[in-house]
Amino acid sequence: MFNVIKKFGLNILKKDVMKIMTNNLGKVVEEEDKIICYVEKKKCKEDKYHYTIPCFGNAYQYNYKELARKLNLDKPICYIIENIDFDKRVSIFGYNDCEVIIRNCNFEYGLYGHINSKCTIDNSYIKTFLDNTSISAKNLTIQNMNIKNELVYSKCHLNFYADNKLDIIDSNIGRKKEKTNVTLESGDGINLINSKIESDAITLKSKNISSNEKSHLITDKLNLNVEEFNDLNIDTPLIIYNGQSIINKQNQALSQEKLLLKLKRLEFLEILKKLKERCEKVNNARVSKIKTKLDNQPLIKVLKKDN
Repeated sequence: MFNVIKKFGLNILKKDVMKIMTNNLGKVVEEEDKIICYVEKKKCKEDKYHYTIPCFGNAYQYNYKELARKLNLDKPICYIIENIDFDKRVSIFGYNDCEVIIRNCNFEYGLYGHINSKCTIDNSYIKTFLDNTSISAKNLTIQNMNIKNELVYSKCHLNFYADNKLDIIDSNIGRKKEKTNVTLESGDGINLINSKIESDAITLKSKNISSNEKSHLITDKLNLNVEEFNDLNIDTPLIIYNGQSIINKQNQALSQEKLLLKLKRLEFLEILKKLKERCEKVNNARVSKIKTKLDNQPLIKVLKKDN
């Protein structure tokens, strides 16, 4: 009987500690390898125009760290924000290596996210009528999404950053001819799978960019700052590759090898241009020298030489 009471008391204590560890944001479930918090809208911090969702990892509650260890609760924490309609702008922050999963949500007044671990946004609606929508994480996955400028008369910047990996899967981001700029930036790699990025200007910055044949980049200007990439389906008249401008045939699959050949051709044309300018300069100098010499001679002497 005592063991039953003890176990019952421990379970209550564990639930209380897990609620504290997850900032009391919703229902908490312990699994074998992690703790999951199912975020509830009513538990989010709210003011007149804004929701704030602060998500914390296991290291947050230092006063409970030793107790969490004794209760076998020193595990990664994952926050799931699911099936919520937000009627105000939302800011989500993730600290201490917690994971954040957002799915089937409606962000009617926009979303800002900064998560210092893994973040997945899946099948959610984000209204991006403000001038800047920015989402960043250590590893960021955007899938089954359609993110575009909702207010076509106002310029919109869509910015997605990842310290390590940035995956865009089965998604459409941006819309051309509607004052939209899209920036995808990652420390290690950008991976495009069955996705279309479309805007007035696109910036891709990463060590590596990979893309499958069903992914497309459509823009007036593509800024590529990358060390390596595979074939990209590109529809743009202008590519700025690591700071060098390249005029491009629109709507083609472009490999890094082809792009480097274009650069070599531009370098060769630049050499020819400088050579032409040098020849013209030398020739003009000789003509000027001869003209000066002739101008300084008496006319009768010049005529005698001609005879």
